[in-house]
Amino acid sequence: LGGLVRRPGTAEDREAHVKRNFDEVLMECKDEAGVQKFVAVPAIVGFSEVLHRLKAKFGRSVTFAYEGGDGAQHTVRNAKDLRRCWDLVESIHLRSGASSASASLEVLVI
Repeated sequence: LGGLVRRPGTAEDREAHVKRNFDEVLMECKDEAGVQKFVAVPAIVGFSEVLHRLKAKFGRSVTFAYEGGDGAQHTVRNAKDLRRCWDLVESIHLRSGASSASASLEVLVI
């Protein structure tokens, strides 16, 4: 077919399989009411799985926002946003010199 090579899986699956310097992210989640819960998310899962884990923890469909390196709040709405979020987590994790396989992230559940 004209030399076109397709990779298996969805775009989200490919986004999720970026090799990171951490194996999981411990998300410290707070919602608008101040309810705080912790969710451990493997670094290799895709956007839909992250949302599924948050929904299971909060009992409703949610997404999340985090504070970027620029001090602004960024809402994660898709796989591309999640990749940017994980990029920031990785940058912070590397700068901290942490040798742990877990990284952490504070988020606002919305």
